[in-house]
Amino acid sequence: MKVFAIALIALAAIPVRVDAQARGASQPQGATPGVLVQPPVAVAAVPPPPTVGPLRNIRFEIVISDSGISKPTTKKVSLIVATGREGQIRSSAQETRADTTSTRNVPLNVDIVRPVLLENGGVSVAVVVDYQPDSPGTVAVPARVQARFDAVLTSGRKMLISETADPASDRTTTVEVTATVLP
Repeated sequence: MKVFAIALIALAAIPVRVDAQARGASQPQGATPGVLVQPPVAVAAVPPPPTVGPLRNIRFEIVISDSGISKPTTKKVSLIVATGREGQIRSSAQETRADTTSTRNVPLNVDIVRPVLLENGGVSVAVVVDYQPDSPGTVAVPARVQARFDAVLTSGRKMLISETADPASDRTTTVEVTATVLP
């Protein structure tokens, strides 16, 4: 955004050569042919970048739980991300289907997008989750959960940010996030 604003200002400062006779217009009174004229430029208001204080590390713990299935599972991932920065975890496995020799990818991906430390000590953050559990011994493939959440979290407190239902079964997937501001 900052680069765009600088480029816009630089373009506005470039003089433009106006040749009235080439346009078929009459020469303005007292104007010298071939003189550079700066036309008025409307500059769009560009919002200022967010104020950035000192960088702070924030530890994120993400717990994904599946229930309503024969074998309930819980997956936990954690990562530390500095304020204003991004972090991601990419994990996948290949599952061989019991009924065939085919395999499928089983993802567990989490992104933390630009956390901001608020004046009240809270953490504003976007969390992106891409998850699909394995299903050994079954024919049906469980639904894949892909979601993005923008939330304000309280440091050190667990928050349930998502509860989704599998459209083909009684399975429920929950996502809980704990953000802890580190000293």
